Amino acid sequence: VLLFVGLIIAPATGGIIEAREPVYSTLNEDESVSVYFWDIIGKIPEKKVIEMTESEWTILQDDIRNIKTTSKSLEQSLDGQFNLFKEYGFIEGDITYESLKEKADEKFKNKPHLPPREPLNGNVILNAICAISFDLDDTSTTWVFGLNTFINLVGFDIISFHNGNSPTGISTLGGLLAQSTGPGNYIGFMFGFLGYWAGTKTATGKYSELIAAGFTVATAWIPLP
Repeated sequence: VLLFVGLIIAPATGGIIEAREPVYSTLNEDESVSVYFWDIIGKIPEKKVIEMTESEWTILQDDIRNIKTTSKSLEQSLDGQFNLFKEYGFIEGDITYESLKEKADEKFKNKPHLPPREPLNGNVILNAICAISFDLDDTSTTWVFGLNTFINLVGFDIISFHNGNSPTGISTLGGLLAQSTGPGNYIGFMFGFLGYWAGTKTATGKYSELIAAGFTVATAWIPLP
């Protein structure tokens, strides 16, 4: 069975405009992987387990990274990522940065807001009530509680802990301030999340490769040497 994979991203809009050079693989030559995709914009997180070949999953991650490196703003980057998820059949309906921001404002309206401050030095991110976008590679580890475990700490909010390499860095917008870091190794956490989460699950509540795009109540990231 031949599988067609591949899309290119328009830097000016962050949207998907046309199919790029096709990449073909056969199931008997390319191993299948299970990608766990969480839609966390409703009252209850919705999970999809999507079977893809390793080539497809790699291309999807490359496309996400291409969007992030060519977009002129985080808003544009998130719109591009949402469009890509829609093209792959992960999500339905028209989701944009603005429509998700409205949902986040309503969901987080009773959460405490911290006063504005100056950015911290050394690629350190500390932010709250903000948009966030990051991806971690297969050398990384994420532990999450309240998403796909029986530990649900605050409603359907999640607490996640991250350790590993981000090929495109961490970006946040709004809240205390807009911040972006470069590629590198980080430890970090998120409390509360509204958006989309895709990754390779290695155990209950544990992921290696991870793509996260949405809004968070609070987040902090510290670079590792």
